[in-house]
Amino acid sequence: ATCEVEYRRIADEEDDSGGGGWPNSNHDCFAAMLKLWEHIEMCKTKQLESNAAAAAVDFSRVVILGHSAGGQLALWLCSSGAEMEAVVAGRSLTSAKLPFRPALCVALAPVADLVDAAQRRLSDSGDAVQRYVGAAMGVGPDSKASRPEPWEVPALYALSSPLHLGVAECPSLWVTG
Repeated sequence: ATCEVEYRRIADEEDDSGGGGWPNSNHDCFAAMLKLWEHIEMCKTKQLESNAAAAAVDFSRVVILGHSAGGQLALWLCSSGAEMEAVVAGRSLTSAKLPFRPALCVALAPVADLVDAAQRRLSDSGDAVQRYVGAAMGVGPDSKASRPEPWEVPALYALSSPLHLGVAECPSLWVTG
């Protein structure tokens, strides 16, 4: 089985309707994984013939994969839970950790170190990482406060950067080039 997860993108000067960034994009991915797990568990419980394929999904074989910013989100999802609990707590989710342990995380050209990526301006616009982290500031995309540097909000960078979160809960494969 394959499932593609969409998440809110960060806003920019041309389109401020994105609503994504920290922590909303992460929350979207976490909520989607939780919803998928709940749906599969419901299919197993009801044991209906129409649910047979879904009920056959084995969560011990789940691979979470993402590319670029999606690679950052995949790595974040698979990171150790303490930081995730701080971020997700109070967002009306039934759990602050994934209810299953992924078998593998595959990150294709991930933005795994947000501090380094921000300092090196690794995006077409040169400020995508700052806008991603700055979404937590609650100000419009045209404000300087919406693009904080790592030294201005180190705690936000530490919570959102997979490289700074510590050990992944599952094996991970990083593909870069």
